[in-house]
Amino acid sequence: MTTKDIIKNLPLEDKTKNTLLEKFDTFTPDQKFDLEQVMWDAYEAIYNLKLQENLDLALLEAKENKESLDPEFYARVKVQTEKEMAKYLLGSTTEAELKNIRQKIQSLINRN
Repeated sequence: MTTKDIIKNLPLEDKTKNTLLEKFDTFTPDQKFDLEQVMWDAYEAIYNLKLQENLDLALLEAKENKESLDPEFYARVKVQTEKEMAKYLLGSTTEAELKNIRQKIQSLINRN
């Protein structure tokens, strides 16, 4: 996952997203670093909100005896949250982008 991927998927205004994506490659290293910090902090905030939401839901399920409060409880909720975040980020990935990624991976494999 790259900073550009995060920019594409964060709940930002389209105009802001487009401007950031268009200008990203022209930013100085310091500007890129600052932007990367802000974007990753935003991603982490969204992740933490989603994790808290999933914990609350799982605790409600536990109250209804649909979830076990065993030592693996938090790990299960965290894995579920990570899956949901990956799905969220990949949701806007186009088939062409996936094909490009697969081709890059294949070319790396073929080099060895």
